[in-house]
Amino acid sequence: MKNILLIFLTLTLLPSQVYSQPDQDQNVNIYSKSIKEQYDLGVLYFNDSLKDNKEAFLLIKGSAEREYPDAINSIGLFFYYGIGTQRNYKQAFYWFKKSAEQDDSSGQYHLGLLHYNGEGTLKNHDESFFWFKKSAEQGNADAQLYLGISYSKGNGILKNYTESLYWLKKSAEQENSDAINLIGLFYVYGLGTQINHKQAFYWLKKSAEQDNSSGQYHLGLLHYNGEGTLKNHDESFFWFKKSAEQGNADAQNYLGLLYYNGEGTLKNHDESFFWFKKSAEQGNTDAQYSLGESYWKGNGILKDDTESLYWFKKSAEQEDSAAINIIGLFYFYGLGTQINHKQAFYWFKKSAEQDDSSGQYHLGLLHYNGEGTLKNHDESFFWFKKSAEQGNADAQYYLGKCYYNGYGTLKNEKEAKKWIKLAFENGSSQAEDFWNDNELWKD
Repeated sequence: MKNILLIFLTLTLLPSQVYSQPDQDQNVNIYSKSIKEQYDLGVLYFNDSLKDNKEAFLLIKGSAEREYPDAINSIGLFFYYGIGTQRNYKQAFYWFKKSAEQDDSSGQYHLGLLHYNGEGTLKNHDESFFWFKKSAEQGNADAQLYLGISYSKGNGILKNYTESLYWLKKSAEQENSDAINLIGLFYVYGLGTQINHKQAFYWLKKSAEQDNSSGQYHLGLLHYNGEGTLKNHDESFFWFKKSAEQGNADAQNYLGLLYYNGEGTLKNHDESFFWFKKSAEQGNTDAQYSLGESYWKGNGILKDDTESLYWFKKSAEQEDSAAINIIGLFYFYGLGTQINHKQAFYWFKKSAEQDDSSGQYHLGLLHYNGEGTLKNHDESFFWFKKSAEQGNADAQYYLGKCYYNGYGTLKNEKEAKKWIKLAFENGSSQAEDFWNDNELWKD
């Protein structure tokens, strides 16, 4: 979570004596020094003064093998990050375990991390919780962060958001940006506390100013929605851009949206396409939908129904109901593919069952006409009614026709008039013709 060099400089003790660079003309055996001298010299080789990671590794490993406590934890770090040697989680586990059992807070934290991720050992959240707690109680900010996360997820302990928030705040007191960001999210969603957008704004702003991409994204979201602060699209654009440039997929999607709508910046479909694509390629379902729409409409890219269908399907794989419905339309009308009423039926049924009014209407239409399925007026009536009750004008028109003709229901001219009239008022061009042709205006 932190820059690797900073972790080393923080967790590795600096030498108590300052050594000058070894005289290459003297036949000095640097491995014959005392344990502490050997360790301190290894640290000098790690730091910029001598900078030789392989030599640092050998010296510190030698000191660790002679049971020098600081070296034991440090050599675990060398194996964990692959510094001066190949990365080796099993060796890291061995050394961190020795360090942790000597009550070293860094060793305890890293041992917890290996158990948490199943690196160098089997994943075991009971063990990770145990060691995170040991380390956190000694004041290790990273361990406090992970202890808070463990409480929030119920990893190795019963889920407890109040305890989670307590430990996140302990970590945040030491300026851990990930903890600061999570506290903001706890206030956004009311986890372990009441929803408080002003407090969320305070913590997310701290996180964002520390260059935390999640904090920047969520701060942008508060500005966008006017929660905990006044609505300000200029500010939301600023923070979404900061986060998006760090690769945050959610921020990239929102940045694309701001460019698309011209909010906080000038409308620019080339830019919106660029950011939707960035986000979509990371699996953001909303961006995949928007990218499909961009290809469909030719916004920021040449119109391409085949690419459009590809991205709508990507979004639909994540159960986006709007994408599912549009795929049905593509098969229904033969956009980017051949007309295929059976495929249209499959996708409209999925969409309809997710309560999408367009999906319900088109599913009703397929049943009504016997396309992709057997003609079934009972089913068409059922789905037209579902859709019509959600205000879909086309469904209201067909529901009126069903009542008028007795398709899937008893004939009922009063109900027919009611739904045809509603369809007309909601913009159905067919409703007016049906109303006049059948003289529904008569009592």
